[in-house]
Amino acid sequence: MSPEMLLLTVLGGVNILLLLVIAYLGGRSIEIAVEELDSRLAEALQSLVNEFTQGGFEGIEPPNPIQIAISQLIGAWADQQKQIIPAQVLPREDNGQFKSEKVD
Repeated sequence: MSPEMLLLTVLGGVNILLLLVIAYLGGRSIEIAVEELDSRLAEALQSLVNEFTQGGFEGIEPPNPIQIAISQLIGAWADQQKQIIPAQVLPREDNGQFKSEKVD
């Protein structure tokens, strides 16, 4: 084996080794970041639940009667706009295919 080929083989091996080390360290740092994010999210949710259960958020006003009336009007209008499409049973032939209707 020529010295050039030996040098290229060694450099290729070092390259693969460095790639494996970088991949391991990158994966480990992502794992640590996800664990930290999970703990922060759990703390935020826990504080939110505590605020709701201990009577927090006292500054929130109840809905205005006009707002309630408007929401009821919108709900009634949405119920009127519903279209119910009746189901149709289409006839089938003996082989299981739908019968075709001839249009003039």
